[in-house]
Amino acid sequence: MRNAQAVQTIFIYIVSAAIFLTILLFGYQAINSLLSSTEDIVLAELEQSITKEVERIRIVNKRSVPVTFRIPEGYDEFCIVDSTGYTSGSLQADKPQLYRAWKTGTENVFFTPKQPVAMRIEHVEIPTGYFCINAENPIELRIEGTGRTAKISPEVA
Repeated sequence: MRNAQAVQTIFIYIVSAAIFLTILLFGYQAINSLLSSTEDIVLAELEQSITKEVERIRIVNKRSVPVTFRIPEGYDEFCIVDSTGYTSGSLQADKPQLYRAWKTGTENVFFTPKQPVAMRIEHVEIPTGYFCINAENPIELRIEGTGRTAKISPEVA
């Protein structure tokens, strides 16, 4: 009789361990999914914030405003490419991966390493065609309205 109870107890422990590991695995996957979704949301909010500032400032000719944006952790570099007719200049030679992504026409804002969500800001004029800055929080940019577009450059301290 004791032998049957021992086998039954071991079986219960094995089933309990399997259930525990299954719950642990699904919990891990859920947390990873949530973290990934959170990064996508933060990037979408950043794109919306930059777009809002560009739209607000671009219509006022000669108005120049320093703006600060917070970016998600884990990125080394923030780059933005002119959206008003830039013809690639040195971008292809300097940043070939960015050039290929930019050439598709769906994005002009990039992070290194590559962000999971395509970002595009319209009506952006970059005097040098593009620029990249260290992605240290917060990033500081200068946006100047031209009446039609917004000139964006890194804010120099």
